[in-house]
Amino acid sequence: YSDPSFYEECKAEYLKQREEYRATGIKKKRQKVTSNV
Repeated sequence: YSDPSFYEECKAEYLKQREEYRATGIKKKRQKVTSNV
């Protein structure tokens, strides 16, 4: 996480998917996030 832009991208992706999770109630795998970490 030394790259600020990379961190922001991950944070935005996480927030978006968490929003989807709360909206649908269906747990989705965060493939993009886990593969990058």
